[in-house]
Amino acid sequence: MRVDKCTTIDFMIDILLILAMFEKIQYSVFKLFDLLAIVFVMVVGLILLRDKVLIRDNNIKIFTLAKLALLFLYVLQGSIVLIDGSADIFDQYYKGILTSGIMNTFVVFCTTIYLSVYYKTGIEQLLIKFAKIGGINIIYNVIQYFNRNIDDTIFIRILHSSVSRYGTDAYGAGVGRLTGLFTDSNNNAAFLLIYFIVIYILIKDSIGKKRFFLNCLLVLSGLELILTYSRTGWLGLAFCIVFIMFKEGLFKNIKLVLLIIVGFALGIYAYQNSFVFNQVMTARLSGLNGENSHLEAARNVLGIIQQSPIYLLIGVGVNCLSVHYEALYGRVGMKAHSLYLQVLCEEGIVGLILTLIFWGMLFYMTYKVAMCEKKLYGLPIIVATFLVMNLTYDSAFQPIYFWILTLAIIAYREKVLDVKTNLLVN
Repeated sequence: MRVDKCTTIDFMIDILLILAMFEKIQYSVFKLFDLLAIVFVMVVGLILLRDKVLIRDNNIKIFTLAKLALLFLYVLQGSIVLIDGSADIFDQYYKGILTSGIMNTFVVFCTTIYLSVYYKTGIEQLLIKFAKIGGINIIYNVIQYFNRNIDDTIFIRILHSSVSRYGTDAYGAGVGRLTGLFTDSNNNAAFLLIYFIVIYILIKDSIGKKRFFLNCLLVLSGLELILTYSRTGWLGLAFCIVFIMFKEGLFKNIKLVLLIIVGFALGIYAYQNSFVFNQVMTARLSGLNGENSHLEAARNVLGIIQQSPIYLLIGVGVNCLSVHYEALYGRVGMKAHSLYLQVLCEEGIVGLILTLIFWGMLFYMTYKVAMCEKKLYGLPIIVATFLVMNLTYDSAFQPIYFWILTLAIIAYREKVLDVKTNLLVN
């Protein structure tokens, strides 16, 4: 066996193992098994650095299989601990890192390799674009992390001293929220960020009626998020507006910049004095914390929807009801993580329709690409699979899925349209 012929899968597994073990350290559940795994990964990493090799061939080596087995042992270990009743310690670690982070990131890397091999653009170039997209998302997640802490610390805990903490720490954010690889289901603005950027890229390549339709979709999506009073939605919308203004060189227009700032300031003022905000505050001021505070918020959200049918159209800006509605009806411990139900609660019927239109556009685009390029039939299958998965889990809230679709769009533009895509450079 020649250890200097490493595949991209080896490099990817090394990164994922390090991330998984780092998360375990955060939860103070580090054991001898994890120490041996770190040594194993470090040895392989040193081999990679020594030979300056990431890709040599497509053969699966013995230590590649060993590392894959190690990943599955982590999954098994997490499952056994959950069965033993220590779910409080391992809950976020198991769900966020193993079932979402590792497996989803594996799909992203495989898709990246798949696109680069077919288009013969070189995996380095495609991974650079992948890193840029990820960089945008990481910047956003860092902003959101501090936004949630500032909001909870200043506007909630100081102005309402009796409130229990109900923010970033309650969701086990840690390294997950800062990297954007393992996002909480409440973090829909990370999804929104890629949502806007993908539509923006599509608009740039469209003409006539299609471009008009996409512009209308973009505007309606923004208005929908404003009406929901969603904190994460607003932050994502603001970040997307800044991104588009940067790309179009609109920061030179001082009047436009001031108008946007004033608009957001008025919006925040309206949010702080809204009926929805006051109802959600009732849960926070109740002195409850953790799961109980979520259930209390869900009860208030249900009352809001029952009081006015308008909230069925525009949503209520929070998804506690979608996550905990089964527990409200006596089935404690059951959580329905459905993307469509979450969007319906957060953004109403209008938001759900807009989301389905967007997904339909992406599916149609990848289907057309597959018809032109027969070897890319896997792309519409990926989209269709996620559409089905979303019935029972909030998979589309994972931004890495949109990294896949954005990479597909980039590859299609550069191959078929002969248009170079620079996400961060005008």
